[in-house]
Amino acid sequence: MNRLLAGCIAVLILLPGAALAGSYGDTEIGKDMGWKASACTKPAAPPVPTISDGKSYGTAIKVYNAYVNMVNEYIRCVNNEARQDAKDAVEAINRGSNDAVREVTGEAGKLLREIEARHPDNKAL
Repeated sequence: MNRLLAGCIAVLILLPGAALAGSYGDTEIGKDMGWKASACTKPAAPPVPTISDGKSYGTAIKVYNAYVNMVNEYIRCVNNEARQDAKDAVEAINRGSNDAVREVTGEAGKLLREIEARHPDNKAL
């Protein structure tokens, strides 16, 4: 690769972009974008039971423990979905950025070839 093309590529890579974030489909990516799980169902908290004696207290604790088990399953589901979504997003962003870099460096290379083809010392003129 000659120096002019390398210099153009370096300038293109090092220039800060006007936008601070890209987009993913129609959604602009940024720290304020929202995410929520779509494959997980948040468990509803059971109503607080009437507790009048030791037996009803024991029953309330069993209901609470069952709810905690559902909460833990929900948390696992959300974390798994978030990890997979994050992995998929990184792959999509990397593909998009690689495509953008490949496109612009191809255009820069084409421009350089066209300029060099018109060089006065080129016998093709």
